[in-house]
Amino acid sequence: MKDESIDAVHVCTPNVAHCPITVASFEAGKHVMCEKPMAATTEDAEKMMEAWKKSGKKFTIGYQNRFRKDTQMLHAACEAGDLGHQYEGFPGGSSYALRDKGRRGDHRRHEQGRRL
Repeated sequence: MKDESIDAVHVCTPNVAHCPITVASFEAGKHVMCEKPMAATTEDAEKMMEAWKKSGKKFTIGYQNRFRKDTQMLHAACEAGDLGHQYEGFPGGSSYALRDKGRRGDHRRHEQGRRL
């Protein structure tokens, strides 16, 4: 936790360890991504939320969907090209950047869906 080159901690431990690791991470000034379930008890979840609010850091709980049947079907359709050309969106104020999923690093600024 003392290593200042580490910005974020991903908590992938048994559920009962989520609270102490998350709280310690926030106290050390780290952002936290915690796997579900968030905590073993309501009290632990409240401690985690309190530590997060004091820290001013980012906090998210990871809900994995990659093994759900609908997610796998959608992924297969994307890989097969059944859904046409794909872009990823990155919000930024009143405009957003799009990256062509087929071309790494290809960021283009768009506003209201039009290329600038």
